[in-house]
Amino acid sequence: LTFEVTVSDGALSDSDIASVVVSANSAPEIVISAPTSVAAGTSVVLDASATSDLEGDTLTFAWTQTAGSTVALSSSAASSVSFTAPSAADQDTLSFALTVTDGVSNVEDAVTVTVEANIAPAIVISAPSSVAAGASVTLDASESSDPEGDTLSYSWAQTSGPSVTLSSTTASSVTFTAPSSSSPSTVEFALTLSDGVSSVEEAVSVSVAATASSGSESSGSSRRSSGGSSGVWLLMLLGLSCWLRRSKRVPLVNSL
Repeated sequence: LTFEVTVSDGALSDSDIASVVVSANSAPEIVISAPTSVAAGTSVVLDASATSDLEGDTLTFAWTQTAGSTVALSSSAASSVSFTAPSAADQDTLSFALTVTDGVSNVEDAVTVTVEANIAPAIVISAPSSVAAGASVTLDASESSDPEGDTLSYSWAQTSGPSVTLSSTTASSVTFTAPSSSSPSTVEFALTLSDGVSSVEEAVSVSVAATASSGSESSGSSRRSSGGSSGVWLLMLLGLSCWLRRSKRVPLVNSL
C-alpha cells in the first residue's frame, strides 16, 4: 500500500510518500491424529486439536463423513470428535474430511479409519450323549463366547426325534425330559448363536434308552407267583405225609 502526505503552512508545502507492505494471510496448518485400524464397537477419536495458525487467528472446524458405513460424530464443529466403530461382517473403511478456516483462508484434509470385520462367536455345548427314558436332560451353552465381547443371543430348536418340550428356546442353558418309548430313540437339537452381526449354528444329539417292556414285567410276576404257589403246595404235601405216618404208628402202640 502506498500513501502520499502533503504538509503546508499556507505559503509553502511539502509532500512525501509512504509505503506499507501487507503480508498475505497464512493459511492454517491441519494436524489430525487418528487410529488407522480399529475393531468393531471401538470408540474412535479424530483429534485435530494440534492444528495451528501462523498469525494466531481463531480457527473454526467442520467435520464431514465422506465414505463408509454411516456413523454419528460426537460433534461436527469441535477440534476433536469421536464415534463408535460400526459392526459389519466385512471390513469397512470410513473416510472423513476436515475443513479449517482462520476467517480468511480455508484448508481441508482427510483421514480414513479401517474397521476390521466382525468375528463370529464360538459355540460350546455341554450335554450327555445318552440318558434313560424319563431323565431330566440339560443342554448347556453358557460357555459360548464372542471375541469382541458382544452380547450374544441364543435360539434353540428341536430338529428330529420324539417331540420334547424345552424349558426355554432363548436361554444359554435349557432342559427337557427324555421321552419314553419301547425302542431306543435319538433327539437332536440345533443352536443358533448371534452377536448381532454374525450368526453361527451347531447341532447336538442325545440318545434315549428304550423303556422296559410291560409284557416282560408281567411274565416275571407270573413266574414269581407260580413259584410261590408251588412252594405252598409242597409244604402242604409234606405236612400231610408226616401226619399219615404218625397216624399209622399210633394203633401199634395201643395194641401193646
